[in-house]
Amino acid sequence: MKKAIGAPLVVVTAALLATACAEKTSTSSSPLQTPSNVAASARVAHGVLIDTASSGLSGTPLSIARSTVLLFFKPTGPTGGSYRCSGTLIKTEEQEKTGEQAILTAAHCVLDSDAPISTGSNTTYTVNPHYSGDVCFGTIPQVHQSQSAYAARCHAITHIYVPPNAWINTSHNAEGHIVGDLYNTSVEDVAIVTIAADANKIPFNSTENYQSVDVYSGSIKTGDGVYIAGFGITEDPKLGILGNLYYAPVDVMGINDKANYFELGRQFGNNPNKLTSTCSGDSGGPTYYQTADKKLHVIAVTAYGSGCGENPGASQIVSKYALLPNGKEQIIPEYEWIETKAYLNDLAWPKN
Repeated sequence: MKKAIGAPLVVVTAALLATACAEKTSTSSSPLQTPSNVAASARVAHGVLIDTASSGLSGTPLSIARSTVLLFFKPTGPTGGSYRCSGTLIKTEEQEKTGEQAILTAAHCVLDSDAPISTGSNTTYTVNPHYSGDVCFGTIPQVHQSQSAYAARCHAITHIYVPPNAWINTSHNAEGHIVGDLYNTSVEDVAIVTIAADANKIPFNSTENYQSVDVYSGSIKTGDGVYIAGFGITEDPKLGILGNLYYAPVDVMGINDKANYFELGRQFGNNPNKLTSTCSGDSGGPTYYQTADKKLHVIAVTAYGSGCGENPGASQIVSKYALLPNGKEQIIPEYEWIETKAYLNDLAWPKN
């Protein structure tokens, strides 16, 4: 598990939730090997397994499974290795024009922590020019069945877009809550990658196709019930195979002062010291809000956490509005970055 870069602002340095793997990979037609040397950590701690192979999958689990995907980033430069994250299939106007599918994920999944760039008092990062990557439709067990299975389920990333304010560091305080003043500037842990494919035409099973979702245009407040999902590592190896999809209902437990992040979690059973929350490998994955018509909308991107199933997870807000504790409804710039197509101005890879 990669650690947050830079000195902690307070007591605990939060951990990035991307999973670093030792294996090197080559082309998108070659299946990645499931790493055996990754330390066990929680994945959607205390969450529910979605059996994506089940023909009886329906309701909310089906909707989540059809919109949540697995990302492999494969830097082929001096550092090697591969990084696995989660992502969400989203609807964009540009997709309708070009046929490319947009996937919402975390900036720290694509930024190169081995190549910092100092800009005054801040440290920023760029996308490794040697990156290649794939978006995979299915779980790691499905993807790793064979080279042909990988080739059928995984599509090469064609573009990576990252906001100019992206940075990869944050902290929690001693109680495990996100520090209110996260950064000196309004930093964004969000990115968009694209693939040359239409998700609505990719089979999920014999009767369903994958489906992109809308970014939520409404307002979210503390106390709202939401869903988290991701392909992270299990808290206990006995709970399942690495790379399965888990989800869980949780609550918005707080919103930081700058309306950058939701704190997400829910007490697990009767244990006040355990939470259902996001963990290593869930980075970039969705927080979904379900409207009265049962449709899922993405409202946040999994970013950081301190411990797994012990403290609330931090997710970058992308819904249009967030209601702050003082009652003020804050407009979220990340929503505008996505919906106004401003992200098209921030091509981070490949460079022309």
